[in-house]
Amino acid sequence: MKDISELISKLTGIRDPKENKDIVIKILKDVCGIDIIAKNIDFSNDSLKLNISGPEKNAIFMSQQKILTLLQERITDRKITRIN
Repeated sequence: MKDISELISKLTGIRDPKENKDIVIKILKDVCGIDIIAKNIDFSNDSLKLNISGPEKNAIFMSQQKILTLLQERITDRKITRIN
């Protein structure tokens, strides 16, 4: 039977979802100048889902590749390949 410390050691690479949301907030602010609150951010499989308005979506779409690159560099425990 596995020791509890073995199981816990496997979880050390997993980040708190709030921490990932803080990273997204900072990247969107730096790249697009968009202020977004954490409750409007959600992760689903390989997607980043944002509950934002049309003009904000356009700004993100224009910088999507740069945003995705920064997200992949800074959020290592989750693979994000698209923004919805």
